[in-house]
Amino acid sequence: MPNDEERKEQILIIFKLLLICICTMAYAWGGMEMKWLRRFLAPALCGAGCLYFSRDWRSLMKMPLLGLASSIGYGADSLWLKLLKRAYVALAFILGANSYEIYQAIRKKSRLWVWIGFSSTVILLAYILLGVWNPLSARLEETILGLVVYTMAIMPVKRR
Repeated sequence: MPNDEERKEQILIIFKLLLICICTMAYAWGGMEMKWLRRFLAPALCGAGCLYFSRDWRSLMKMPLLGLASSIGYGADSLWLKLLKRAYVALAFILGANSYEIYQAIRKKSRLWVWIGFSSTVILLAYILLGVWNPLSARLEETILGLVVYTMAIMPVKRR
């Protein structure tokens, strides 16, 4: 039978999933029109949610980094230029999504490096594979990319 601590954790996970869905919608919709949704609203909601879940003001470092990453253009015509641009955009999102975890891992010498490596690999592969060899529609691609980035940014945040 689950204890109260497990129930609280499950409820927090549900709220994180709702926040991820909202950030993903803003990211995807901002790719079509109203760029401010992608560049400002989604990172602001993510930062506010991370602050709420962690109760640590340093988690707000995700907000400007994700906003800057969302402002980088990644369109290109040649294969090598597509690969290069998608790779550096992915690296910017990796830094934004994992900034607080990198800080925590350095400060506490924790096992967060496993999460950082996993999330970095997933974000990099998603941006390159879906961006360069996209078998999907552009709308679905941007929704999946938003889902990947904001899942990796929000899920590991917890009170330390």
